[in-house]
Amino acid sequence: MANLKKTIKKNIKKNIELKKHEDKKKEKVINLLKIVGSILFVIVLAVLVTKLANGDFAKKEETVDTTILAGQTFDKKYDTYYVVFYDFDNDSSVTSRLEKISTNKVFKVNTKDKLNSSVISTSSNVKASSADELKINGVTLIKIENGKNVEYVEGLSNVLSSLSNLK
Repeated sequence: MANLKKTIKKNIKKNIELKKHEDKKKEKVINLLKIVGSILFVIVLAVLVTKLANGDFAKKEETVDTTILAGQTFDKKYDTYYVVFYDFDNDSSVTSRLEKISTNKVFKVNTKDKLNSSVISTSSNVKASSADELKINGVTLIKIENGKNVEYVEGLSNVLSSLSNLK
């Protein structure tokens, strides 16, 4: 019986030692996780402060595709806007000029798109007042005010010149 008590006391001591050892291991792991978490927090904070200081959180400019179908020429919500008719695939001069214009009130109609083929003609209708009346012959710029055709410019050089005056 005395032997059993000694064995029990030894086992209790061992269990207490093991428990202390396990607690120390857990404490080390927790401390390590705290250190790693703190380092990650500092890194994220440094990146955020740097981006904020450099202005990287400023609103990025959005590029809006202003390509429309010919049938939408007179349907835009703006009081005043422009519609350019040209072949996107072959005419880079108009495209490069359009890229320099900051307003989003210039719409493009690709004359090579089959959906726009109904307005392509050998003669033009300078006084078109609706999509049904549109007849386009080559590179054309139409200025629309309050849903009405107020200016009709034909020819590559004339269109490029008119586009140069837009901001």
